[in-house]
Amino acid sequence: MPDDKYQRYVIATGATRWGRCDGAGCFVFVAPAGVIHAVVARSMTDGHHDAAAIGRALGLPADRFEGPLRMMTLDLRTAGACARLPVESDPGASSCATAAAPCFQFGGYTSGGVPELMVIDAPVDRTTIESVP
Repeated sequence: MPDDKYQRYVIATGATRWGRCDGAGCFVFVAPAGVIHAVVARSMTDGHHDAAAIGRALGLPADRFEGPLRMMTLDLRTAGACARLPVESDPGASSCATAAAPCFQFGGYTSGGVPELMVIDAPVDRTTIESVP
């Protein structure tokens, strides 16, 4: 998550759960910590991450990863949150309205091949947060 969004949506609001919230809960796409740590490590050059490399791996536009980032790690065994495969109707899933933009595809993997889950009501206070320059 870009640091400016972390400051705006988590710190400024005092958020207690991660993700996009509606009446059913707060929904956030997640991937295995080891995989994300490896993607970030491979993207590092001269002490800074490569937004394009992270974007390719996660199947998202590079501009979503520009600037300083915050990497959140949550242990699902102790989080008390629900985890399941994501579906197209989940908040944040990109529909396939145009062929030019990346879009959600069911199957448990990003378009970049990274395994993903949807976590509902992931607690902020049980998350380890690291800065990524």
